[in-house]
Amino acid sequence: KSIGDIFQNCDKFPDVLAITETKLNGNVYAPNLPGYHPFEDVESKTDAGGVGVYVSNDFEYIVREDLSLKVSGCEDLWISILKNPNDSISTNSSKNLVIGTIYRHPQKKV
Repeated sequence: KSIGDIFQNCDKFPDVLAITETKLNGNVYAPNLPGYHPFEDVESKTDAGGVGVYVSNDFEYIVREDLSLKVSGCEDLWISILKNPNDSISTNSSKNLVIGTIYRHPQKKV
């Protein structure tokens, strides 16, 4: 199934889609999804693996390369969803949200 097929009957779409085993490379690219920032990804060095995220256009975010695990046999991508200064929600709204997406290749020991 494609991403579009998975969410075709949804009334509300997820704010963040974290995806593993993207298998993207210089010749294969992630599709653009309406309502989301362009795909952020870490390409795999093999034919398997790879990670990426789509973040809703409702949010600002930054990629956190400083949090990278730098572990052989893994790909990881970390982002911070930035607090919206106009957000009226009081619960934990003063903090950014950090999200990590990690893929460990099955044959690799970590």
